[in-house]
Amino acid sequence: MHAILLPDPALFELISYSLTAKVLTLEIRTKSRWSKCPDCYQLSRRIHSSYVRTVRDLPMASFAVVLHVCVQRFFCDNGACPRCTFTERMPGRIEAYARRTNRMANSQCEVGFVTGGEAGSKLTRSLALPTSPDTIIRLVRHTVIKESPTPKYLGIDDWALRKGHSYGTILVDLETHRPIDLLPDRAAETVKKWLLEHPGIEIISRDRSLAYIEAINAGAPQAIQVADRWHLLHNLVETIEKVLDHRYAVLQAAFRQICLATASPANVPETVPQGHQEVRTGQEKPLTRAELQRQQIRAKHQAQFDEIRRLRNEEGLGIRAICRRLRVGKRKVPKSLANNEPPEYTRRKQKTILTPYWPYLEQRWAAGQRKGTALWKEIREMGFPGSYESMARELVRLRKKTPKEKQLSSAQKPIPQKVNPPEQVRPFSTRQTAWLFVKKQTELEGKKARYLNQLLMNSEEFQRLHLLVQQFWEMVCERNPDQLLTWVSQAKTAGIAEMKNFAQGLEKDFLAVRAALTYSWSNGPTECHNNRLKMIKRQMYGRAKFDLLRNRVLYVGS
Repeated sequence: MHAILLPDPALFELISYSLTAKVLTLEIRTKSRWSKCPDCYQLSRRIHSSYVRTVRDLPMASFAVVLHVCVQRFFCDNGACPRCTFTERMPGRIEAYARRTNRMANSQCEVGFVTGGEAGSKLTRSLALPTSPDTIIRLVRHTVIKESPTPKYLGIDDWALRKGHSYGTILVDLETHRPIDLLPDRAAETVKKWLLEHPGIEIISRDRSLAYIEAINAGAPQAIQVADRWHLLHNLVETIEKVLDHRYAVLQAAFRQICLATASPANVPETVPQGHQEVRTGQEKPLTRAELQRQQIRAKHQAQFDEIRRLRNEEGLGIRAICRRLRVGKRKVPKSLANNEPPEYTRRKQKTILTPYWPYLEQRWAAGQRKGTALWKEIREMGFPGSYESMARELVRLRKKTPKEKQLSSAQKPIPQKVNPPEQVRPFSTRQTAWLFVKKQTELEGKKARYLNQLLMNSEEFQRLHLLVQQFWEMVCERNPDQLLTWVSQAKTAGIAEMKNFAQGLEKDFLAVRAALTYSWSNGPTECHNNRLKMIKRQMYGRAKFDLLRNRVLYVGS
């Protein structure tokens, strides 16, 4: 039993114990009858005196443990030593001047490494190891991290100490998937110095940063450089976005065509060549964006209405089963079964400060009063508290309902009206469209598939771009290095300036790109620890100076 309670049964012996509410107090003393002077290291057996130290220890069950340690003081018999007396030391168990045992400090430090200062302090209180956030941070900061051996396969990536201002470098062993060092910046000279101090690296995985390329060439010229495959694909998507940004009008035209074709093919306006404006009489105007949206909503409700009635009449499902199948509310199914057609949904008008005065405005408008300032003054006298602008915004509804007066007499010939261009419809963003180029056409369906097909039909340049993107994506995913040189030459002669620049960049880093398609190593573990580093930064509530952050990132628990 004593072996469980004491920090070290070989060094301490139990004198007595007492138990109070939530606290177990142990009276203990050391078994040694001699000690070494901490300055001259000479043995001494002459006891000067003794005193009691109060030290906290690990909790026992749900009870906090307090040790009253009887410590002896010895004479130093060495005349050359500046000390006359000294207190016996208990290395590895209780440090000099410490108020807690080493094993309790190690437990608090472990909590600090995992959770940080603020959260760690709350956790230690619930574990009966109470301490302050500053103490936990101090323990973490003073922990000596063992230096890792030089790896054969190294991953390098940058990380943000303060995004947009200061960056560092993280180094990860790709074999063990453990971080081995954290550098305070991402300068080529700093990385070069570290590589020179750690010779023997065979393969280095990196992104396409010029600083890292320069540092590796100078610090580890014997190492094989491997460009990270994720960064290669990410750079390709960025290049596609640049191509699409410069051709945004083509995206708008293709998106408008598929929207109009989907809504009502009969209403799609014919293309009018530039310099010519046809006169169309008796034809319907192109649908606006709002009308397209309303038609799509009606079609959706009609399809849902038909499916509800089919499940009820043909499959005989109950109301709850239909709700689960279609994921609709329990009130919608009975309404659909009770009616012969789907209900027409209208947007409910919210009440405003103008609502009580709206009948008066409609009456005055019907009487012929079209002057907004006069109407505003009239309702102001009636008690309207709002501004003229708040009334004018609502007055637009009356203006739209009122037919415009004819400016031409019936004797005059009607002037041919110009065909208004269809309303500008916002297409997919360039980033969304870029990912459509990346995916296989067999994986796309619905609106996305129609949109991509329309883009390829409208532009031969997009056809060449789509072919190059698909070839590069397949080459990287399947890791086929033999096709790289052919693809680079095709991209340079495709007639797309952005793809030519991308291919020239691959040419400058050709050996590393080819190595990426040859070897299995990548920066995946490095990116994983980069995300972990970001989590640790946010967990520390701003207490993330470099030395403290480095200890937490490099720490490997028992």
